[in-house]
Amino acid sequence: MSEKDQKLVFFTVIFAILALGLYYGVRPALSSIAEIESQISDEEEQKSVNKIKVSTLPVLEMSQDEVGEKIKEKRKEFFDIMVSDQVDQMLTGMALSHKLQSYDMSIAMPGGPKQLSAYQYSELYKQLQREEEAVQTQAEEEDDSDSSSGTTLEDVDEVEQELEMPEESSSNSQNTDVYAVEVTMKVGGSDENLQAFLNELINSEKRIFIKSYSWGEVDSLDKKENTVIDNGDGTTTTIVQQSQIVVTKTLTVTIELYMCEQDTSEE
Repeated sequence: MSEKDQKLVFFTVIFAILALGLYYGVRPALSSIAEIESQISDEEEQKSVNKIKVSTLPVLEMSQDEVGEKIKEKRKEFFDIMVSDQVDQMLTGMALSHKLQSYDMSIAMPGGPKQLSAYQYSELYKQLQREEEAVQTQAEEEDDSDSSSGTTLEDVDEVEQELEMPEESSSNSQNTDVYAVEVTMKVGGSDENLQAFLNELINSEKRIFIKSYSWGEVDSLDKKENTVIDNGDGTTTTIVQQSQIVVTKTLTVTIELYMCEQDTSEE
């Protein structure tokens, strides 16, 4: 083999060694770097989640007694859980108390709890928006600062474990679902009594939502009984009374009546 061929073989061997070194040495290192970067990204995301948890910790630490008292006060604004017969009896009694006649009533009982949310232009909606903005602002401030806030992630984990405990383990566990009963009823009577009945529904101390109402009339035949007069000579005279058409004012109203399970536990 000539000297030129020897140099060619030598450089070929050197190139092969370098190529194998790059493939088996550098490639695993690059894969390891990519894996580490992925882990760093996951850790940064988890860090953001943990900081949000820390920022909401004061809300999570609200005492059960305080929450229970607030729930108890809100319950008073709703009707107790009723079956359809009880709803019928209550509303019919309300109509009779205003000297109204109940013509018709349809009751649609709920198949499950009603999904309620704050009205867009209500004070509650504004309050919820402010609280959400405050939580986001606090999370951003903590994200920009590396100083400790005095609350550790272990504290968050403890609170989360308490919240994840089954409801049976807490004596203060309560059902806070709200159920909506839709009722359409038609009543008749004087204008004054009908208006008083509608006002009672509108101003009810319990939660009632007036979905719609309309005024109308009902025509009925008032049959008068004939009058029989004794003539005193063994004969009688019958005076025929003319029947009259009586027009009765009516009110047809559709409402949603909100119920929830009342707290019957003694203090």
